Amino acid sequence: MKLQLAGDLVTVNYAAGYPEDDSVDDELIKESVSLAANSDVAVLFVGQPEYAESEMHDLKGIELPEHQVKLIQAVAAAQPKCIVVTSSGSALVMSPWVQHVPGVIHSWLSGQGLGRAVAEVLFGHTNPSGKLSETFPVKLSDNPSHMRIRGENGKLYYREGLFVGYRYYDRKELAPQFPFGHGLSYTTFVYSDLEVKQRGTGVTVSLQLKNTGKRRGKEVVQLYVHDEECKWTRPEKELKAFAKIELDPGETQKLVFELEERDFSYYNTKYNRWAADTGFFQILLGSSSKDIRITGRLHCDFGKEEITFHKFSLLSEWLSDPAAKAVLEHSLNEMNEYVTDKVYLNDEFVGFWEDFPMVKIFQMFGQNWMNERSPDEVIQELIAQVDQARTMR
Repeated sequence: MKLQLAGDLVTVNYAAGYPEDDSVDDELIKESVSLAANSDVAVLFVGQPEYAESEMHDLKGIELPEHQVKLIQAVAAAQPKCIVVTSSGSALVMSPWVQHVPGVIHSWLSGQGLGRAVAEVLFGHTNPSGKLSETFPVKLSDNPSHMRIRGENGKLYYREGLFVGYRYYDRKELAPQFPFGHGLSYTTFVYSDLEVKQRGTGVTVSLQLKNTGKRRGKEVVQLYVHDEECKWTRPEKELKAFAKIELDPGETQKLVFELEERDFSYYNTKYNRWAADTGFFQILLGSSSKDIRITGRLHCDFGKEEITFHKFSLLSEWLSDPAAKAVLEHSLNEMNEYVTDKVYLNDEFVGFWEDFPMVKIFQMFGQNWMNERSPDEVIQELIAQVDQARTMR
């Protein structure tokens, strides 16, 4: 069979390779091995079969069927120039065979145009520039949802929280087979001249991208943000922007990203709103979540966040707010005139009691001073004094 895209000098021969069911047919594998060994290149088309992947039911796993794994291993052993084209609607486990082949094209479920699209990539008519929109794990049990993947009693709860996809693999320091955002090209790109500046509550990020190869191609530049100082549990880095740029060989283009305060924020469950903390952030740009090419660092000032106090606010929270600290120090000085066990906000006391609610500290030390007032009433009086002090600033 002649292939139009390849011209008259290329002949394509075909072998089935594996049956339509899940059985292993050694004769079909032998036929493919013989054909591959007598060819210049072998191209294997594999993927989840219709009986395993379709609408209305879940996959039982993300491994290729056994007959396809055996086919790849056998053909790759006979023909080192073996390209595997995978097809599926989800990530696939490739660890049993991927190390034995020089190239993999993942085509997802691409419909009737798949054949020509793959041929254009294989014969160089199109420079591939796609990037993975999900992480491909080494094995299914590496996935963050694996422990409860099918739910219980007819219900499935999403318990991963913030740590889905690349965020989970980063935090667990778990190397995937292929990371989020991964994708190869017939050309190469260099990132340089990174500049990061805060403008008001936003941040401007700029860099130069150069095509250093011999082919025109596209690169997807991915921008991640890492919060160095947040005390809340957050991912190691979070994708905040990306741009797909097409460049000729040797061409350089400047990219500019405009980040807003929201891009540096997290959802603060204590105050039930998004918050951006003043502090140091890292800006990371790369070709995938694991292939970071250039980084910058800056201090962002989003203003001082005033703490909203309540009955169970901690001593450390009272001390971190200037107005609240002044009110608290005045009250403790007054209290110390009436109690035997005096309270001084020195390192020893604060080091032990800082994570206790202030109301509990008054219960422990302030009985004689409070007289007929309850600790709750004292705290509410102090909160009112803090609010008054803030309005007078």
